[in-house]
Amino acid sequence: MSPTGLLILLVRVLLVLGAGGLTPAVQAESDPPSLNRLLNVPGWIDLDLNLQAQPLGNPSGGIEQSASWMQQLTLGAAFSSGLAKPADQWHEGDHWRANLQLMLLRVCGKTA
Repeated sequence: MSPTGLLILLVRVLLVLGAGGLTPAVQAESDPPSLNRLLNVPGWIDLDLNLQAQPLGNPSGGIEQSASWMQQLTLGAAFSSGLAKPADQWHEGDHWRANLQLMLLRVCGKTA
């Protein structure tokens, strides 16, 4: 399965879990929009999506001048029973969390 296929599968699974009516994430009404709210994920999951793009170049040195463009999309997920609780109500298991990052990297142009 391709990385893009895995990313789509993960988002679908999270949508199904969120639609199940599990405990919502603890967030104030004044918080900015987030991926967690958009997908309505349960409170024990914390998602973030990061897009990074930057030019890469060698305009004045080396054997050959070159330039290219790099793009990276990262989906981060944290899983913990403590994410949905205030820290003063945590038990021992709430201090632990599992983290997962899926990255898709693309470099366009000539690279050395």
